[in-house]
Amino acid sequence: MNLKWYDIILNIKKPIIYFGMFVVVIVPFLAKCEMQTYETDISKAMYEKIESIYKYNSRSKDNKLGILFAFDYGPSTTPENDPMTYSVLRHIFLRKIPLLVWAPYVPYLDIAETRLNRIAKEYRAVYGKDYVFLGLAYPADAYMISTGSDLRPLFNTDYYGNDVYSVPLLNTYYNYDSLGLVVSITSTSMPLFWLQYANALFDQEVSVGTTAVSAADFYPFVSSGQFQGMLAGLKGAAEYEQMVERLERSIINIKIEDYLYNLYKNKDNSEINEKYFNSKYENGEVENAIRRRNQARRGMSSQFGAHIYVIILILLGNLGYYFKSKQSNTKNLIRKAR
Repeated sequence: MNLKWYDIILNIKKPIIYFGMFVVVIVPFLAKCEMQTYETDISKAMYEKIESIYKYNSRSKDNKLGILFAFDYGPSTTPENDPMTYSVLRHIFLRKIPLLVWAPYVPYLDIAETRLNRIAKEYRAVYGKDYVFLGLAYPADAYMISTGSDLRPLFNTDYYGNDVYSVPLLNTYYNYDSLGLVVSITSTSMPLFWLQYANALFDQEVSVGTTAVSAADFYPFVSSGQFQGMLAGLKGAAEYEQMVERLERSIINIKIEDYLYNLYKNKDNSEINEKYFNSKYENGEVENAIRRRNQARRGMSSQFGAHIYVIILILLGNLGYYFKSKQSNTKNLIRKAR
């Protein structure tokens, strides 16, 4: 018995389909394919908001604005949220905007510390002067409200045990009046708390980076202007990566590899505290730092392959079903005619 092409398609075993998915996802990733993407208005709005803070700080050197960055995500969504975090932090450090960081839950603290110091190291940022990690802000709503006047009494110490009143940066940046923006990178509903407490009560502007599955919940607030832009899923992260890459190239103006290798060589590193990061780069570290700069775009190439694969399967499945049904109907008509 000769099988028709549509019989073969309709009888493909599940393991073969799953193996095909594995191939189309892993091959672009291992080949280090990067996917360039168009940049949407909502991602540009977030980028331009941070740029506007930089421009304001350039004009008002004695009254600069800072940014509060909230690590509102945990280990389960790092593949989607990490690229957003890296590119946004890179943007902030490139523009030398004073930075405060906190995390609302204990499992998020290690993620926050490693990602923050990893990017701070790439720009010779000095802890306590350029940035500070405040640590755990739980319950988050209490800390959001406290920041309306002064966040320091609630914290007492930063994540590393330093007295908050002894940290130079916190003598200036301790409430919303001194902050130009709150950035929440999240896999939760935390942006709604920022909206309710920081934005509604204190008129604090907020930008959001969220997983693709949660983005639909926040689009209305972006459209209303309550959120200053949003990074939606891996696509939004890839867009922001592109914008920051262009900025970094224009500012640094040399190969990133050479820049990182020479960042701490033959320089006065007395301000760099080894407690937060080592003031030198090894070969593996440089490679990882370069790889992080296109993490989302590499993920997009695998995602694109998976989407095309699913579309092809759907089309083939429907075509196979159509011709199979057509054959069955023809046989039934022949049988009735006899």
